[in-house]
Amino acid sequence: MARVRDVPIDEVPADARPVYQRFADEYGPFLNQVKIFAHRPIALRHIMGMLLEMADNPILEKRHLEIAIVTVSAINRCDYCVAHHGPRLLDFGLSREVVDRILDADCPGLDQVDRLVRDYAAQVTRDHNRVRDGQFDALRAHFSETQIVELTLRITLCTFFNKFNDVMMLEMEDEAAVFHQGAGNSGRVALLNPAIAADYIRSIAVIGIIAGLSSPSQYRHKVKRASLRSTAQILMISQILSCRVMPRLKDKARQDYAARVIDMGCRKLVKRGADETEI
Repeated sequence: MARVRDVPIDEVPADARPVYQRFADEYGPFLNQVKIFAHRPIALRHIMGMLLEMADNPILEKRHLEIAIVTVSAINRCDYCVAHHGPRLLDFGLSREVVDRILDADCPGLDQVDRLVRDYAAQVTRDHNRVRDGQFDALRAHFSETQIVELTLRITLCTFFNKFNDVMMLEMEDEAAVFHQGAGNSGRVALLNPAIAADYIRSIAVIGIIAGLSSPSQYRHKVKRASLRSTAQILMISQILSCRVMPRLKDKARQDYAARVIDMGCRKLVKRGADETEI
């Protein structure tokens, strides 16, 4: 439980509600963070609003942005942020081992530019006064000045979020908590056939809507990201549904339907295991 109470959306001024709702629905499983920022609607509007606007108008590859955020969060030991942004690296085809070993010099799976971003994020976070011209020149070979400015902004902003989240003792949302529980258990993660993953996520997202846990926009967000979901992530969602959705389905017919979809989906993953490629 956080150190301050959660602020529900109906207590937020009308001009901050669209940002509250959209950030909770579309940016990721950050509802617990939004509920705390809502104590200060000005911060909610401008900080979360800025992140949403940057996501709408991207100039950096998301892969590089997430590598930087996971690097900074690992240095600052912010489990909340690693658990939220680590799964996004899996979305880009990187393994769980990359998340767990992001600070290792020999971290596998990173290309030259990935390492450049990782090392820059680490240097800015550990000792910003010793960022050398040579490191900046290396960045210029791959990024425009505008991109470097945004990368630096997001790296430094990440430290703010790391400290804020930990001081406020934010509780992890379910999906992030499941990912965090697997920390240090790196291994080969199988990638699903995109069609199988998308079909399964659509089914379980519908169950979430039936149970009143997700809005239609959250459902669309899940489906939009489905094509790069991994076996591990699908099983996370199944576990969450089993623990949270099933008890909230009042009618037995709906419970039976949900149980069948979850069971079928898990068995489908096992059956297709031989056809899956591994990182």
